[in-house]
Amino acid sequence: MSLIAWFPKAILAGLLIFLGVSLLERWLIEARKQLPRLEYLVVVVIVLVIAAVGFLEGVMVGLLGAIVLFVINYSRINVVRYALSGKERSSNVERNSAEEKFLREAGGQTLILKLEGYLFFGTAAALARRIEDRLADPAQPPLRYAVLDFAQVTEMDSSAALSFMKLAQEASQSNFFLLLTGLSRKMHKRLMGNWFEKENTSYIQIMPDLDRGIEWCEERILQEQSLSEADEGILQQIFKYLPSVDDHSILEAYLEHRRVQPGDQLAAQGEPSDEMFLLQSCTASVYLDTNSGGKHRIRRAGAGTVFGEVGFYLGTPRTASVIVDTGGELFVLTQDANARLEQEHPHIASALQKYMIRLITRRLQLTTTTLRAVLT
Repeated sequence: MSLIAWFPKAILAGLLIFLGVSLLERWLIEARKQLPRLEYLVVVVIVLVIAAVGFLEGVMVGLLGAIVLFVINYSRINVVRYALSGKERSSNVERNSAEEKFLREAGGQTLILKLEGYLFFGTAAALARRIEDRLADPAQPPLRYAVLDFAQVTEMDSSAALSFMKLAQEASQSNFFLLLTGLSRKMHKRLMGNWFEKENTSYIQIMPDLDRGIEWCEERILQEQSLSEADEGILQQIFKYLPSVDDHSILEAYLEHRRVQPGDQLAAQGEPSDEMFLLQSCTASVYLDTNSGGKHRIRRAGAGTVFGEVGFYLGTPRTASVIVDTGGELFVLTQDANARLEQEHPHIASALQKYMIRLITRRLQLTTTTLRAVLT
């Protein structure tokens, strides 16, 4: 410090003035063209506070301004990966034609939101406003089910949990069901440790994954509507494609009738696809064997549906295992019986194949509708 006293005061003062003017030129003049308006406003506020109060106070005000600005900008990020209705996204449950038609017509009352990223009070509040706007939209059918999938949500803080608690209150007041699917153990504990366990409400449902959540909504929709064709068996559906009543008994003669119980395994992954199953009154689920040794459900076949038809006609091995959910009756068409049917009664085999083509085409159409809605 003693050496500084030998420097002329004009040089030291000029150095300080030069540094100060350089900083002001860089952050007040040049930065005006480089920074967004709000960020530039924070810089101006920092300069004014430093000049009026002090340096540390200016740094603190700038830090608080940057935090507020970050929260505002981050809350504008859309955490909804895609938003679909029940018309565009159905569960992996195979249903008969009457139920599928009714669910497509009534699908507008279901809102499906696939979430992603990090949830805090800003993004959660925007999500709640989106649901409120859907409730108030007169052009849409009344909202009965709101499905929120958290499978791709990385984390959720306590403020976001509070926003979902308020959304749960809105569900009970507006008479719609709020379904939370794909919650991690940590997020589930955070929600359950607060309002959800203190309030007994039937308007909140927590499901392990999105598919089961949508399936729950579909089952409730079908329960509220009695369908005359809902209990129509698979044979009755196929018989509509046969030209003569006598053909009904002929086709049944080529089918093997079985009665199954819950837990019975109809097919195993990797086995030859030498049988096609026609579910008359039972239901079954299709499971994919995982590397960890467990089973992951990829599809559920209800009464009046068919499964195993793709591998049956392509001649490829089973890609998944099939286990009976609810017992009942089913019919089995083997490869040998199908070959004899094609040779002895080609018109019946042609009608059966026409039904299968229509069935597979309808599935592809539903898949295409879902992909189009997700990508647009």
